[in-house]
Amino acid sequence: MRARLEAAADVLEHRGPNDGDWWLGSDCGLAHRRLAILDPSPRGRQPMVSKSGRFVIAYNGEIYNFRELAREFSIEAESGSDTEILLEAFERFGPAILPRLNGIFAFAIIDTKERVAWLARDRLGVKPLYLAEREGCLLFGSEIKAIFALAPKMDRELALASLHEWAWYGNALGGRTMFEGIEEIEPAGVVRHDLATGKTERSVFWSIVGQREKSPDLGELSDDDLAQKVAQALEKSVERQLVSDVPVGIFLSGGIDSSAITAFASRHYPDRLETFSVAFDYDRDGSELARARSVAETFGTRHHEIDVAVSENLDAIEHLVASHDLPFSDAANIPLMLLSERVSGTHKVILQGDGGDELFGGYSRYRTVPRLGRWKGVAMLARPFAALLPDTVRCGRARRYVEALGAADPAELVALLLTVERRSKPPTAIFGNEVQRLIADDNPFARYREVMARFAHLPLADRLFFTDMSIILPDIFLPKVDRSTMARGIEVRVPFLDNDLADLSIAIPAARKIPGGEPKGLLKRALAGIVPDDVLYGPKRGFGVPFGNWVAGPLAEGMDTAVAAANVRIPGLLATDYIARLREEHRAGRSDNGFILWKAFNLALWVDRFGVTMPGR
Repeated sequence: MRARLEAAADVLEHRGPNDGDWWLGSDCGLAHRRLAILDPSPRGRQPMVSKSGRFVIAYNGEIYNFRELAREFSIEAESGSDTEILLEAFERFGPAILPRLNGIFAFAIIDTKERVAWLARDRLGVKPLYLAEREGCLLFGSEIKAIFALAPKMDRELALASLHEWAWYGNALGGRTMFEGIEEIEPAGVVRHDLATGKTERSVFWSIVGQREKSPDLGELSDDDLAQKVAQALEKSVERQLVSDVPVGIFLSGGIDSSAITAFASRHYPDRLETFSVAFDYDRDGSELARARSVAETFGTRHHEIDVAVSENLDAIEHLVASHDLPFSDAANIPLMLLSERVSGTHKVILQGDGGDELFGGYSRYRTVPRLGRWKGVAMLARPFAALLPDTVRCGRARRYVEALGAADPAELVALLLTVERRSKPPTAIFGNEVQRLIADDNPFARYREVMARFAHLPLADRLFFTDMSIILPDIFLPKVDRSTMARGIEVRVPFLDNDLADLSIAIPAARKIPGGEPKGLLKRALAGIVPDDVLYGPKRGFGVPFGNWVAGPLAEGMDTAVAAANVRIPGLLATDYIARLREEHRAGRSDNGFILWKAFNLALWVDRFGVTMPGR
């Protein structure tokens, strides 16, 4: 067992390059790689054993309120590490302590007396935790590759139930992975595993629905008072997340969220704050560099503009497939990983603005979807004719919206709007006929229907907010951030997902977060006079990555090789003739097939690299 624990730790060294160790019990063990941030001395080393000797922990993340908990529960620590406080608090209260933890975390704690293993994950799923059960044994790790290191003979079978979702969204949803038999613990998830019987129980310690039900009524607060409450909560969150014994920096894009974090951090960081912006070789003229530079000057940060030549680093794609352990679809992972590589020499901790859109209404769909009901009848009539439109870029976009507007319910409408596919054929057409037949009965909209049903008693706009918090954040965006940055030994903290700020957002009706349909209207009011007006009211831009150009140009040959190799691993997985036709249409400018080609390329790379096989073969 020791050799396998060491192997699992070795494959996760990038997540914790500063130290590593293992602990071995009679029938269980833990291994850990350390990214030393709080008390980097040997006193914070993990796995850590409690003072009583009964409990052992391996843990990834940060508990921002660990000092408050230590004072409240009179825990006398021997180190300055949050790990020790978490461990001692869990020994006293068990999983009942979990709702009190304000932080990002994934941990395993073994109770050697009761012979029970506990696993838990933070409320919104910032830190990952995967598990598999084999013959009564529980295998787990921060990344899937650790599970394979623990069980090197484990089959690496393709999860067909996940493949259909992946084709539509570029990710499997709801805790599923692309590997059969491996799952991700859900946000706020708790797993109790009895080492004696092999029985595993699952529960959650927090939910959005439960939080909304116990939220205070904010109806009597004026718009200004509510905005002030938001500003205060965000400032407190930023202050709390600056706790560190190593330098903290900020990825400053020039947008509202990262600029707000910079504004508040500059008030509380004891040294001169360092901020980082990225200049991509493909988008220098259209980037927000000038705005980020202006924000940095306003708040007196030591600002760094880092040039990243993505087109010269396309081999990063294969590194990211290896880092994710799964095929990834968001090409913004590439510049984020390259930026992290440049920053990792000086900083282990970075604050970033993830979550601001989902909590405070940064997407236009929060405004438009509730208004689309009036067009449903027209869309239903237009659907048969939309299918006749040619597969051009413009017509493909029109078809997509007609299909969405004619959806059977709001969940399907939202799911369709979130896909990027604009072709007459579904995205599953990239698969061979046999694979299409095997997944034909899987409903790619099931997860959206399931989640939206939890909030059926709420207005549609609120349901959209909470569905994004339940799906987009934990299943798509946060995994991107974790893998791309931890691949280079950087911990990203997300102040917008602080417990108190998230609770406040959940309590605020959607109509007040986007007054009159204005994206982030309440947040803009909260930040007035704090963040410059040109940031608050300037056009929003994201990290657009030209993957469409890559798959038609410099990656074309590599894509052919990858697809051929994947079809050797799983005969008939990808429809090579159809993919070749898509690329030819894309090159000719007749159709925008960039995203579906990009997904096919990454799926092929993943299948070949990990030796994925078809179930039962």
